[in-house]
Formats: sequence, structure tokens, C-alpha cells
Amino acid sequence: MLCFLLSIPAIMLIYPYLNTPTRGVHTLVTSLDKAIPVVKWFVIPYVAWVGYLTITLIYFCFKDPALAFKTILYKMVELVNRWVLLPKRTLKHVTENTLSI
Repeated sequence: MLCFLLSIPAIMLIYPYLNTPTRGVHTLVTSLDKAIPVVKWFVIPYVAWVGYLTITLIYFCFKDPALAFKTILYKMVELVNRWVLLPKRTLKHVTENTLSI
């Protein structure tokens, strides 16, 4: 079951090849995104959240392998669906729906 957990980082290796301008992928950054300041300390809760999820999945691999399998499978399907569906947006669609500040 732990080997199946490693499939999530393995599938993430595909993302750089999918997120290229030749596939028609465009930036989804809005003017609102640019107006929000970057807080460097936010990396601490973000890393803690990723660690918490990883530790929880490892725990369920031993405690309830069926639940762990379903959860990991769901995460993998969600990642692939996001990569397939989100690139369908075009730059024109994004720029028409941005907020101006």
C-alpha cells in the first residue's frame, strides 16, 4: 500500500510536460492575485499541511488499507482531471473575467 502512496509524487512528474504553452495553457493570474502581497511565513502552515496529509495517508495505509486505497485513488483521479479540464480555458476567457483594482 505504501508503494501506491508513492504514485502521487510519481504522477506529479507528468505535470511539467502538460503545462506548456504548446498545449494552449495560459496563466490564470488576475490583477487581484497581483495585488495580494506575498507573506513568506505562509510557507510554514503550507508545509505543515502537506506533512499532515502525508502522515495521515501513511497512518491509514496501516490502519485501514481500503480507505487509504480509495483516498489515494481519488487524489490521483482529481489531479489528472484538473490537468485535463483546466487547460481548456483560454487567455481571452481569463482576461474577460478578471477583477480590476
